[in-house]
Amino acid sequence: MESIQQSGSHPLQLINDVLDVSVIEASKFDLHDGQFDVEEVIESVIQLVRQAAAVKEKTHTKSFNGLSLISGDSLRIKQIFVILLTNAVKFTPERGTIQISCHLDDQSRAVLSVSDTGMGRDQATIEQALEVFGRAEEHSLTNSDSTGLGLPLTRGLVQAHGGELRIDSTPATGVTITLPAERVFSGH
Repeated sequence: MESIQQSGSHPLQLINDVLDVSVIEASKFDLHDGQFDVEEVIESVIQLVRQAAAVKEKTHTKSFNGLSLISGDSLRIKQIFVILLTNAVKFTPERGTIQISCHLDDQSRAVLSVSDTGMGRDQATIEQALEVFGRAEEHSLTNSDSTGLGLPLTRGLVQAHGGELRIDSTPATGVTITLPAERVFSGH
């Protein structure tokens, strides 16, 4: 029964991702802004991917240093982290570590990052992965059913929030999202 559900959910997710990318590319994307606790959103995503990570004995570590409330579309921020953490689980070897960190930079911007102990990729492969349907060649550690929409969708959602996406794909580094200072609130 579970495998039937999983096989049915993949095409639905693909359709949803295609629609989301299309809407973002058409500049018709509306955010449902509100204040939310970024730690709660990220914790809920960790719970979603925890089972996949546990299968290969991957651990999550997290750090929320000086950042709690941000303004944005909490469902879209959650979608961003689902994509990033799923990719991190996929490309991190057994007994690897995935690090999630959130902090304020010296310009009071929210800096959210996901890094892992995977092997990383070169810049040309990263550029290819950022193209719609531009799947990068899969790493030998994975058996991926990737659609090539995750990173382009993530970039579009980050840009819709006025932010920037940076990928540094060397071991123990990863994806960094920077959201503007006007999206940060100093406390609860």
